[in-house]
Amino acid sequence: MIATDMSSASDGTGILFNLDGEVIGMISSDIWKDRGIRTANAYAISDLKLVIQLLANGASVPYIGVSGTAVTSGIQEEEGMPSGIYVIDVAADSPAMAAGIQSGDVICSVNGEKIVSMSAYRKLMLTLKVGDQIKVEGKRRGSEGYVDIKFDVTIESKE
Repeated sequence: MIATDMSSASDGTGILFNLDGEVIGMISSDIWKDRGIRTANAYAISDLKLVIQLLANGASVPYIGVSGTAVTSGIQEEEGMPSGIYVIDVAADSPAMAAGIQSGDVICSVNGEKIVSMSAYRKLMLTLKVGDQIKVEGKRRGSEGYVDIKFDVTIESKE
């Protein structure tokens, strides 16, 4: 993510350029929307290159319908959460919802690969193909603490 101090409308979008006129990011209104921040913030173009390449080649972008945030070491210590991606939202009628993934789950690995950041999660997802079946492992908070959870999820494309 690229944070700026430029004021932005609540639904503002656009392109972020550097002083050399190079595109460095895509401004999106959904970045940090839950924090009430009214500045223009962007997804770094380096993180979007794989998506742009897929779309330019007529391929579908892999999708399971999970949005989340990395569990930082501070949160791990304060809340006793496991390392991974904390699931903030699961899209309705998504592959993740069909598999049983819920808000509040912590995704720890995908296909045996440890997941510790959203950028690592996104990069891994972009290596997959529509129709692939993946193994998602994580933790879910129960009355006795966090318990292991495992899901088989079929990759779809978001239209």
